[in-house]
Amino acid sequence: NALQCLCKLRETIDRKDKGETYMSRKVKFYRRIRDLREDSDMTQAQAAKKFHLDLNTYARYERGEARVPAEVIAKLAGYYEVTTDYILELTDKKR
Repeated sequence: NALQCLCKLRETIDRKDKGETYMSRKVKFYRRIRDLREDSDMTQAQAAKKFHLDLNTYARYERGEARVPAEVIAKLAGYYEVTTDYILELTDKKR
């Protein structure tokens, strides 16, 4: 199923981190989540409520202080109408 594929992809990214440092990829990944939210004119509080998350948890995702679970990435992709690959910085194509 899609969630299992996403989890597997996440593991692959964690293992294949050769060309970029994990931190630089992570920073871009979290910026992309923030940018999608801002492009939708939502506050962090609105996004947290929309995705049924605690505000502090959502804010930690955007700051790169916490790992974003695969199911949250899937929810973000569905809501923002982008691919999970886009959110994970594997492509610059939104769809």
